[in-house]
Amino acid sequence: MKKLNYLPVLTVLLLIAPAAGYAQTKMTRADSIKSAADNKRLIFIAQSTDIRSGAGSESGLTKDVTQDKMNHIALPDSFRVVIKKDTVGSYLPYFGVVSDTFNDNDTYNNLGDIKRLVTVGLSGTHYITTNYKYAVKQKKKGDVDIKINPIGEPQRIDQYDIAITPTGRAELTLSIHGHDDIIYEGYVKY
Repeated sequence: MKKLNYLPVLTVLLLIAPAAGYAQTKMTRADSIKSAADNKRLIFIAQSTDIRSGAGSESGLTKDVTQDKMNHIALPDSFRVVIKKDTVGSYLPYFGVVSDTFNDNDTYNNLGDIKRLVTVGLSGTHYITTNYKYAVKQKKKGDVDIKINPIGEPQRIDQYDIAITPTGRAELTLSIHGHDDIIYEGYVKY
């Protein structure tokens, strides 16, 4: 009779144990990602981006990539952001609109904000800096946010904002001076 009382308890333990192991693995990965971010040893691999309507299509820039009807572009794994102790470097494509602002002393007096289509596309944009502000924040569920702000030199990139899930999936919002922000989806290696 006593053996029957252990059966429900044993069944419950067998059902709970795998879930506890999964939660522990998830937290271990989140801790590894946080540690890599804190130690500035991380690579973001861009797998896709979303472009605004018309950006890149007029110049044929998107012909070599997979694009669906929602302007979602799959990218080759060569596009990335590398974070090291002393350097942040990126090689990323850009599809979007550039704003050129002219001041009153310009020959284009009183034209204000002129927008034109960028023709960078898959050739990518290269940027390397050794002087930057760097902040890492871990959220409640293990997500990690990294903000990188280049400082002191002629700024082309205003900010890298990387949001990483505990599974390693990541989203990068790139703010480029005079350009529309662009969002990349991908994953991190550490």
